[in-house]
Amino acid sequence: MPSVFIQNKNPVSLRKRAVVTDRANARDVLAELLRRRKVDESLRIKSMDGRVFIPVRDGSDISGNMSLSEEEFEKRFFHSSPQSRIKRELEARGLATDGAPEKWTRFGSSVLIRLPEMDEGARHEFASVYAAVLRSSSVYNITGRVRGQFREPEVELVYGPGGDVAHTENGIRFNFDPAKIMFSPGNVNIRTSVREMDLDGKTVIDMFAGIGYFSLGIARYSRPARVHACEINPTSYGYLVRNIAANKLGDVIQPHLGDSRMVSPEIKADAIIMGNFLSFSYLPHALRRIRPGGIILLHDTVSSDMLAVYKYALYRRIGMHGWKGAVLEQKTVKSFAPHMWHIYVRVMVSDNRN
Repeated sequence: MPSVFIQNKNPVSLRKRAVVTDRANARDVLAELLRRRKVDESLRIKSMDGRVFIPVRDGSDISGNMSLSEEEFEKRFFHSSPQSRIKRELEARGLATDGAPEKWTRFGSSVLIRLPEMDEGARHEFASVYAAVLRSSSVYNITGRVRGQFREPEVELVYGPGGDVAHTENGIRFNFDPAKIMFSPGNVNIRTSVREMDLDGKTVIDMFAGIGYFSLGIARYSRPARVHACEINPTSYGYLVRNIAANKLGDVIQPHLGDSRMVSPEIKADAIIMGNFLSFSYLPHALRRIRPGGIILLHDTVSSDMLAVYKYALYRRIGMHGWKGAVLEQKTVKSFAPHMWHIYVRVMVSDNRN
């Protein structure tokens, strides 16, 4: 990413050694000096009386037929990309820049990156550069994917104190520990889309609430009468309770700790949220809770050759339990693995006997 240079209204002058050339040859001379990394890019090149003066680095060995002089130069002030600043700082510390991550995920004051293979000392040094440039207090190295029933992230703290962060998205405050809780930035559009749902006065069940990924946004923006947020992981449930309080949504959301297949089976819902890749196997339990004409929003992973026909498999599954389904929307969220896709489906169900 190129640097963006900003003209300073009150330029600072510095005396510096310079290569002197005529205008006709200036472009070629500058190109050669840049190739040899001799140019002092912190100063502005100047032109005067048909000659061009190019500031060079201190200690530069300028060979060949180039003329040298001592000149006054204006300081050039610029903002460079974080990637450029990280690379320069790594080089200044004598660290290899090959494989240095150019992307990262920020949650509050913490940053998650995926570092190349290196020893523990180098990881800490690398992470300290990212912390300094990105102004973050803690840096985590992503070592794998999420794992297990509780969807725990595989990350290691490599710099800073770690611990809880406060992350704001879509006007919602999420408190969580990045080392304990998975929070996928790739799902932001789906989490944000709850703003558009019309659930005015409805009862909603969130079968895999986590820390409130969907429940909080639904309660804030979709005007439901009640959201029953079920979470089996005690750690996630603790953050769910905190986040409900932090967003002042306790009058709308009722948290439930336990397996959503067994928690409060008497509740009947107008909409059920299934934000987990186990949704297809949990579908019979959702159908026992849904009212006729209700909406089920489920997430699943599907192979490329099944994308176009997924809804028919869904209809068969729904039909096995005495219901009819009508897919209102199917979206591909992101790539999950080679030839596998994370999809989101909104389906309306009705009693097959009617």
